[in-house]
Amino acid sequence: MAHKVKDLLKALEKKVHNDELSSIVSASSLDDVDITDEGWAAMLADITALMSKDAAVNNTEVIDEIVDSAKGKIVQKTLHNVETRLKSFASKTGVDLGEAKKAHEMLNVFDEKAVEVFKNDDGKTQTLIDSYKTDLGKLNGEIDGLRTDHKAELEVLQKDFDIRELKTQFELQAKSQNWADSYAIPAVNKALTDQIWNEAKSQATLKFEDGEIKPYNKENPDKEFYLDNKKATFEDLINPKFEPYLKKSAPAQQRVGIQAQTNGTEGQTTAEQNRGIMERAHPIQE
Repeated sequence: MAHKVKDLLKALEKKVHNDELSSIVSASSLDDVDITDEGWAAMLADITALMSKDAAVNNTEVIDEIVDSAKGKIVQKTLHNVETRLKSFASKTGVDLGEAKKAHEMLNVFDEKAVEVFKNDDGKTQTLIDSYKTDLGKLNGEIDGLRTDHKAELEVLQKDFDIRELKTQFELQAKSQNWADSYAIPAVNKALTDQIWNEAKSQATLKFEDGEIKPYNKENPDKEFYLDNKKATFEDLINPKFEPYLKKSAPAQQRVGIQAQTNGTEGQTTAEQNRGIMERAHPIQE
């Protein structure tokens, strides 16, 4: 298993230029690796950048594939509508399309018939022109509608991506915290992380900009976020929420921090306190 992990890290090293990651790959044993908390956080940030929106936007292969796929769908749908309109136009004007199925084949038929129409003109030419203008206007309207629909779909995809990116960045910050042992238990830690995330979202409008999470006013998302009458960052918002659950240098401080958050859980066991945390983070629906 350790060998497979090393292979995975080697593959990441080819994409991420990070000294800590290189030291892990070059070490003869994972037990020999000693990385500081700051180094670990920096390595996680570099690896996460591979999955960021900026990385996707700067990847020409990804952009080209998205553009090609979108163009193909729009062209295919537009051609289908054009072919339908041309068939209707042929029916109105009495033009026999014969074996023509595709738009360019139908247009060739109309080119051939155009000379005949003008040679035997008895007032039908203007009627044909008026009908053509009407159909052309409808086609232009449908094309504009396709463009609008496509833009709306891209906006929905972008919004979904931003939401996932926000949660991913926050979870990485949560994992890099120096949790106290009783709160590092996976189930408890996840419940706490979700609880802090929900509290942060209830206080501010969160946006992913320039590779980081930025808070804005909850009621007016265009305005900056303030705490205690001071402009605040996302870290200013969440760090006080993490603090009661982190390891303290002095035991007395740890006891005071935990007591402030447990709200009258004196006398309860650690397991009972943890259950209370999980229930607050994920309340049971009646």
